[in-house]
Amino acid sequence: MSIHDWEGGRFLAADDGEILRMAAAQRLTLVTYDQNTLLTHMAAPVSEGWDHGGIIVVDEHTIRQHDIWGLVKALAWLWNAESQAEWMNRTVYLRSARHA
Repeated sequence: MSIHDWEGGRFLAADDGEILRMAAAQRLTLVTYDQNTLLTHMAAPVSEGWDHGGIIVVDEHTIRQHDIWGLVKALAWLWNAESQAEWMNRTVYLRSARHA
């Protein structure tokens, strides 16, 4: 689901910390292309012991934002490989399925 659909879109204007806190409470993992803002804002709270439900970071150079099929294939590959893993507080950089 997209952030537009999640919780009726109430987090569209929320800050990164609020989004990650709610996602953690619901045991949801966030998939994002936002490497700069999100990871920068999360460094301090995470270092202080704050939990998140997991973050999957996608690099625009690896999987373009308009390449929905490539993103879906890479996420499906990751799910098949890591679905049983503990995702709390885990950060993963998603690779293209063709490079996995």
